[in-house]
Amino acid sequence: MNFTACLETGAPALWHALADEETLCGIPRCQVMLYRHLFVAKRSGTCASCRANAVDASSRP
Repeated sequence: MNFTACLETGAPALWHALADEETLCGIPRCQVMLYRHLFVAKRSGTCASCRANAVDASSRP
């Protein structure tokens, strides 16, 4: 499963994964800036919760 990469507005520069109206760790869409590339869980500088949830989502049938 693919997720849009985003950064939380006014917060430390950690990449988050956006799914629908919030990130996988629960940040509302209105509080993040979207980027035109996909979230990559293995990339350094990613949110630990988003990383774990993205890996879990990609392992589901």
